[in-house]
Amino acid sequence: MSDSFITDSNLIIQSQAIESIDFKSIINNLLYFPYRYEVSIELIEKEINKYSNNIYMPRIISDKNMLFNLLDGSPLVKNKYGINEINNNKYLDPLSFDCMFIPFVGIDSNGQRLGYGGGYFDRSLEVLKGTKERPLIVGLGYDYQVSKEVYGEKHDLKYDLVITERRVLSFIWNIKYLSLPMTKYLKLIFLILALPLRAEPILLDGELSESDWESGFVITDYYETV
Repeated sequence: MSDSFITDSNLIIQSQAIESIDFKSIINNLLYFPYRYEVSIELIEKEINKYSNNIYMPRIISDKNMLFNLLDGSPLVKNKYGINEINNNKYLDPLSFDCMFIPFVGIDSNGQRLGYGGGYFDRSLEVLKGTKERPLIVGLGYDYQVSKEVYGEKHDLKYDLVITERRVLSFIWNIKYLSLPMTKYLKLIFLILALPLRAEPILLDGELSESDWESGFVITDYYETV
């Protein structure tokens, strides 16, 4: 990926996230310190700070466990992978989050996450599975990371919303903290899906080519390739 592609795509992805999610209403947010080519989050962080809401960041505390601690100006330290972490003990339980932005290496056609293989997020967020009041789980990434294949396993985290430089994909109907325009999109999808014999993915803006991934529901297809 070229530097210009990364810069332009990061701007598009974050702008679309800000447009799609009601940041005024989400009090407790999980972000991340970008690693390698993960999408940057500085615009999203500014949007959350605009409403004086809370931001938490992941912190690895053992070979198997991860916690999420408050971004409060405490010193940053590097973990064993070279990723920044916050050096404090102000942690929040996963069930208390409103929205969680979790990076990925890839996602499959069911919206399940492929990470770096450590299993930290899967283990730390196991408690969210099967709960009705779970946070909105959002993935930010590039369109080439979205796969047509099914490779997820039972323990793999599943996203509600995935935002790339080309489109927004929805996998689970968790619309509590979506913006009003995005909520209207999803409600329209619900109505269409209630019609008999309607099973194919719904596209509300633009057209999918044969090469596009047609699993899940494409909420918007808003940009040509950057």
